[in-house]
Amino acid sequence: MYQFLLILQYIGILALIIEIFYVSRQHGSRLQLSLVLLLYSSLINLVGYTMEMQAPNKEVAMQATKFAYFGKSFVVFFMYLFIMEYCNIIVPKLQRILFFSICIIICGLVTTNKYHHLYYSSVTFTQEGLFPHMILKHGVLYNLYTAFIACYFFMIIFLCIRKFCQTRSSIIRKQVLMMFAMVLLSMVSLVLFLLQLTNGYDTTALAYLAAAFIFERLMRKYRLFDTLLLAKEEVVDHMSSGLVVMDIYGEMLYSNKEADQILLYLAQQGEDYLEKLIDQAKESQYLFIPQCIHEGEEEHQSDEDCVYELTLREITRGDAKYGKTLTMTEITDRYYYTERLQHDLKRKTREVVKIQRDIIGSFAAMIEARDGITGLHIKNTGNLVRVLVNVMAEDDRYKDIITPEYADMVAAAARLHDIGKIAIPDRILQKEGKLTDEEFAIMKSHPQEGARILKSTLKDLENDTYCEIAYDMALYHHEKYNGTGYPEGIKGEEIPLAARIMAVADVYDALRSKRHYKEGFSREKSIAIMEESKGSHFDPYIDELFLEHIDEMENVLDTGRQEGDLGPLRQD
Repeated sequence: MYQFLLILQYIGILALIIEIFYVSRQHGSRLQLSLVLLLYSSLINLVGYTMEMQAPNKEVAMQATKFAYFGKSFVVFFMYLFIMEYCNIIVPKLQRILFFSICIIICGLVTTNKYHHLYYSSVTFTQEGLFPHMILKHGVLYNLYTAFIACYFFMIIFLCIRKFCQTRSSIIRKQVLMMFAMVLLSMVSLVLFLLQLTNGYDTTALAYLAAAFIFERLMRKYRLFDTLLLAKEEVVDHMSSGLVVMDIYGEMLYSNKEADQILLYLAQQGEDYLEKLIDQAKESQYLFIPQCIHEGEEEHQSDEDCVYELTLREITRGDAKYGKTLTMTEITDRYYYTERLQHDLKRKTREVVKIQRDIIGSFAAMIEARDGITGLHIKNTGNLVRVLVNVMAEDDRYKDIITPEYADMVAAAARLHDIGKIAIPDRILQKEGKLTDEEFAIMKSHPQEGARILKSTLKDLENDTYCEIAYDMALYHHEKYNGTGYPEGIKGEEIPLAARIMAVADVYDALRSKRHYKEGFSREKSIAIMEESKGSHFDPYIDELFLEHIDEMENVLDTGRQEGDLGPLRQD
């Protein structure tokens, strides 16, 4: 029997060590801390009593008893704290300090027992019975402490009964019943030992061992500390976003229900879908699924694809990497709302820009009207420029430069090329005869005036590219390819592209238009002049493309010739 009890003690010690290791790794909380302390105190008590069972004499046995009390004094206290935490009852700080102090006092009384008889009135050692053991006669404080322990037990039993009655959860009720059994077993073992019915064996040690196995049952079967983990699993598995967990090698370890539906569809489309998803996530791309189908719902057909935002994150602890998570969050409504909002914003912006350009163009037409012209020159040059830039956009030399946006801006800005004439006096603009040198010098100032006006007017209304194009066309449309133009005398490709385009359209419309001081030149004569000016006045490549598509150019001038054009246009 002695060997059996001794083996049981060692099994208990091993079981407690394993449980301490397991509980210590659980999520940190007051409940976890109180259970760890309870297990440690039970372990110290069990080790001390095991040493006492093998003691050869009184002195060794007494030292073992003192060691055991460093755990035994605290077992019921930590059991009480554990039950209180489990029942969500806060133990007042003063009460915790008082009860802890009593445990310390009991340890002090046992370790100093040879100097007094307050806790043990007498201490003897015998080898009779099942095994060698101490015979301890109880003093006054021992009896008081026993009564105190009984109060502990009754409070714990009361809390367990109340918790059992308050909850409707079958899991929690089973947990409470097991704790109740643990406390009841400890009480019975204490009573048996006090009544000396155990032949010298301290059955409280056996009861605490049984309590350790009850805790093991609570943790394993009823998952006492897994509530947080189970909650996380529940949330992750039923979250609206798809979640995929991968190891460091990219192998999939887990996917929740939402992710399974998405991955099932992608798997049907082809192989390597997971790698493609990872690449899309790295490039911040969206995932489009043709239709939204969710388990438990009727199939939902939609004209718009389901849109998922992909997020890839590293799983790290410190500097170590453990894998990756891929989150697929559906943003269909937000995506299409944003897309529609952006579309509406672009449309409204285009409308505002059109209104702005129309207003500015109207001012330009009013300025041309001062020159005796109905505004047809502005319309014609704008149409010629639009046809020309479209032709150039298809040519290998310009297709990388002239984008659709650039072509639109050049055509729109063409109306503003002569806006600087607002600063030219009427006597010069409307003069029918030849201009004097002084008058011609004033006329030649209109490119700088136009550039100045546009720079100050457009900067708050238009984007930078349009402002630059309009500025260049106004300032440089009278520059010549050979450097003999004005106002700056630049040549070749020093002249901005938009201004070189404007020069060709501006001159051709002037040649073909009827003026008070001249008839409009014929198509053949105008083409001849344009041919002559290739490489001198005009960029040869642009002039060549213009003449190659002269039929298209003439078509956009037909309306102007039918409406007529009055007044002298100064192209001096």
